[in-house]
Amino acid sequence: MTIERFMVPGEMEPVSHYCHVVKAGDHIWLSGMVGVAADGSMPEDTAEQFQIALDTRPVPAPCRRAA
Repeated sequence: MTIERFMVPGEMEPVSHYCHVVKAGDHIWLSGMVGVAADGSMPEDTAEQFQIALDTRPVPAPCRRAA
């Protein structure tokens, strides 16, 4: 299985040894991204939270395609 790591341009560099985004096979891990709507609310549905996180934060194109 191929593991890809991405740093998001313009975001703060991690203090520790992690990446903003890691893709392993069909799985994607986003670090430090939360699905909070512009009005401060958080949907109960995790798929909606994930979509908000993708829509409001710059995520590398390979990860968007995989999602």
